[in-house]
Amino acid sequence: MEPLRLDTLRDIEPRASGFRPWLTEFLDNDASEIEEAVGDERLRLDYLFDYLRDEKQIDVRPDGLVSFWKLEDDTAEIIGAQPIVVFHHTADGAHEQIERDGLCSGVVDSSRWGLPSLGVYVTTECSGQAVEGYMRRAEQTHGGEGRTYSIVTRLSDLQPDTNDEDIQSGHHQFVLPYVAPQDILELREAAEVKAPISMPGPPLAMDGRGGDGAGVVR
Repeated sequence: MEPLRLDTLRDIEPRASGFRPWLTEFLDNDASEIEEAVGDERLRLDYLFDYLRDEKQIDVRPDGLVSFWKLEDDTAEIIGAQPIVVFHHTADGAHEQIERDGLCSGVVDSSRWGLPSLGVYVTTECSGQAVEGYMRRAEQTHGGEGRTYSIVTRLSDLQPDTNDEDIQSGHHQFVLPYVAPQDILELREAAEVKAPISMPGPPLAMDGRGGDGAGVVR
């Protein structure tokens, strides 16, 4: 398991109050297996990963970031202050503006009812009918084809999307006031690829005595 994923699981474990009872039941109350799992951190965290994914619909990604399906009270308690990933579905006609300015309220978002924008709309959904609808509306507004951005934020920054609280997809939607380019994973990764490789500087001047000239830079 990846080191960043392990670090996040270690942080989450004390807050996952239902994990140990689940583990006991999952191992059929077998005392020796339970003892082995509890005593072996790597094995225990493997089980914790499965518990979070299967029972709580919480995924700890290889990069250590957390995604989730629906924000219940116990979900929020388990995740705590860990960085999370949510998604913004738009069209690639807006990419240059997003790359330059980030995601801004009222610039690249629109409400299905034409209501004033509450901010930058994000969702925990990666696919499905609602996502296709977001992309179709964005294609009509911005041109190009549908595109998804992965946004890094924290639960404390998410606000409810009251414009869509009456529909099922609204249970997965939230609002952020603004998303900076560096908080969009795809832009962050692209910037890392483009970053120049630092080259070593020239060797220090020789001091004329065959030494390395340390402290005698000419």
